[in-house]
Amino acid sequence: MRSVRWLAVPLLAVVLAGCGPSGPRVVRVNGTLTHKGKPVQSALLNFLPDKGRQSWAITDANGRFKINYDEHQDGAVVGNHRVWIEYRANTDAEKEAALEGRPAPLAQEMTAFFEKYSHANSKLDVKIDSGTSELKLDLD
Repeated sequence: MRSVRWLAVPLLAVVLAGCGPSGPRVVRVNGTLTHKGKPVQSALLNFLPDKGRQSWAITDANGRFKINYDEHQDGAVVGNHRVWIEYRANTDAEKEAALEGRPAPLAQEMTAFFEKYSHANSKLDVKIDSGTSELKLDLD
């Protein structure tokens, strides 16, 4: 019985060491999404790092966004991220169309934009480092 207790103490120390503040390095990042210089509103940006938890952001009417890591922390993991962008329905008609599997009633140019940067097609990569606080995405 004594040997079991002596084994438990080092094991407990190892487990507790993994529970401290040594988690992934996350930095707060705000940004702007524009298409040909004009703000893109109602966009859901997804940031998938090479390693770690995915982050996301939603643009406002001015194309501004704040990256969210989880419900308690803003930001993104330091490192390279694949980014894809989805349109986020706002109006009741857009929400209904989404529920029925119909495309949102967007201008053809914006439909092409969201298709180009969709999960299946996006080639957009960004690097988040410890000094990144503002991310400007001016996409064509």
